[in-house]
Amino acid sequence: MLAAVLLLFGCSKGGPSSKISSSAFDSAPPDVKQLWNDGMSAWKGHHYQEAAASFMSLQGKAGSLSPQQADELNQAKDELGREAFTAANKGDAGAVQAVTTLRGGNDRRSGAAR
Repeated sequence: MLAAVLLLFGCSKGGPSSKISSSAFDSAPPDVKQLWNDGMSAWKGHHYQEAAASFMSLQGKAGSLSPQQADELNQAKDELGREAFTAANKGDAGAVQAVTTLRGGNDRRSGAAR
């Protein structure tokens, strides 16, 4: 029984913290709002690669994000990256791909923004 309780609590961990507010995207254009919602849903379901892809696509639209949306996106990418890194170290292949996506995208995007 204790193992079942630990397993239940172990599975509930992860996903975005309460520091990340989706309300910043409530008034966003439909495509931006959809990418955010897709990323958050994937992350909550531990589909790290899907979440990373959505967030990186959203980062590609950085010019259309408000400062608050950009801050929330950066916070989400940071938290997702840490969680995916931990899962990758435990053998989660999707998490390995997510870490690669987040790392590679950050390098390319920062060069493209100049």
